[in-house]
Amino acid sequence: MLYKIILPLLGCGFLFLTGFTFSRTMLFIKTGIKVTATVVSVRPSANGEFFPVFAYTVNGRDYENTIDVPAAHWGGSEGTRHTVICNRNNPDKMKMTSFGGLFFLPMVLSCFAAVLLLISAWYYWYAANF
Repeated sequence: MLYKIILPLLGCGFLFLTGFTFSRTMLFIKTGIKVTATVVSVRPSANGEFFPVFAYTVNGRDYENTIDVPAAHWGGSEGTRHTVICNRNNPDKMKMTSFGGLFFLPMVLSCFAAVLLLISAWYYWYAANF
């Protein structure tokens, strides 16, 4: 019977985290600086994947940064240009302007919340009808 308490609480917790990460992402989009970054190199990893290293300029200063998205997922090679969003106060923090690059965490958390809340609703419905 502990599942009647834990599952809804976990689902509501994931739902809260979804809202929190979504609002942080929207704030990052609204307050960030959009710049065009160029892939200057591709860094190999230990498991054989390749990660891009971006170079971009914000307020006259040059920055280099990498993202943890394998090259197979962002579709490019050295010299390709992408639009990225940088943190206004700390331009070292940047994200690619793709749906998955910006909203990946809120999507995953909302899926967990939906599954937990649906299972707990089914338990309550089943207990009330059978």
